[in-house]
Amino acid sequence: MSLDLYLKSQRPVRHRGTGVFVREDGQTRELKTLDEVKERFPDADLSEVNVYDYEDNDLFHLNLTHNLTEMASHVPIAGTDGHLTLPQDYERDKPDFAPQPLTAYNLLWHPETNPLLEQQVIHRKDDDGEEWDVEVTRLTPELVRQLMAVSYYIASHREELEQYNPENGWGTYDQLCDRTRDLMTVVCAIPFDEHHQYYIYCWT
Repeated sequence: MSLDLYLKSQRPVRHRGTGVFVREDGQTRELKTLDEVKERFPDADLSEVNVYDYEDNDLFHLNLTHNLTEMASHVPIAGTDGHLTLPQDYERDKPDFAPQPLTAYNLLWHPETNPLLEQQVIHRKDDDGEEWDVEVTRLTPELVRQLMAVSYYIASHREELEQYNPENGWGTYDQLCDRTRDLMTVVCAIPFDEHHQYYIYCWT
């Protein structure tokens, strides 16, 4: 099981891929070129692999193993002192629910539990005409600020956080550090006046 966090654009985004995916270091990623496929699978018949262009609404995809939730829960978010987590859906009617200080877990895995972030409902319709509503997290300056705070904390607290590396070796400090930095870099490159065109969708 893993977290799939998507930074989505309301405008189509163009991609290139091979349709070949690999699982490494606790994350799943698509190989982008035939050279990558050949390097990873030297005996593969490359005539069966096609490089193709396609469009979707995904500007960035972050995949993290759930084994890193313990580490993420020990990453505080600077500037959120005094703000506590909101209950997740399954906790809303539990009398023993106890709010906790906000951490990277509430930013990456469950942004809906972060009271400083803005949620909105988006109406969706698939090719078969089926319709549904989905709750997403809007890209706002506060979301960007929290990503920066979390990324910098992780990068500067290696020794503290490495003690939470999963015992089975599936997922590492470096993975959480690198992928959080990658996400921060992407959102920081989006002009402020275009924030309204982007949102985060998490699948856990």
